[in-house]
Amino acid sequence: MLRITKASSGSVTKIKIEGRLASNDVSELEMACQSVQGSIGLDLSDLTATDAEGVRTLKRLLAGGARLLAASPYMKALLESKDT
Repeated sequence: MLRITKASSGSVTKIKIEGRLASNDVSELEMACQSVQGSIGLDLSDLTATDAEGVRTLKRLLAGGARLLAASPYMKALLESKDT
């Protein structure tokens, strides 16, 4: 199950993603990010798993200016991988 929560602090909105991010959840994450005015910070500390489409989406968000606030070593390795 996926849970996405948003919390704003000044000009930064933290988007916390919990659970498993699968390809059928990507549109929900993209909509949450598109509704943000200002900077996005991604908290992936409770993201337990993701598929290739989820990794591609997270990489796209980071390349677009979102900041990575927190992530497990496993998630950091997936995001740094060149395979996806």
